[in-house]
Amino acid sequence: MHASSKISVNSPETHIQSDGKLAWAVGNETADLQFEAGGDSSKIVTFEREEDGRWVLVSHHAQTIAK
Repeated sequence: MHASSKISVNSPETHIQSDGKLAWAVGNETADLQFEAGGDSSKIVTFEREEDGRWVLVSHHAQTIAK
């Protein structure tokens, strides 16, 4: 594994929903990593919950989309 000094993530098609206390985002993202082959697209699912007036990340999962 190689360390990266720069990462850029783009999520142009993310859909966010909430029931007031829990929010979830589903979409596609592309990550470009410096020093490594990058640019692969991933399907993402992120969960956050409202806690004391702030949104706290609970889970983030990304899986590469097969070419």
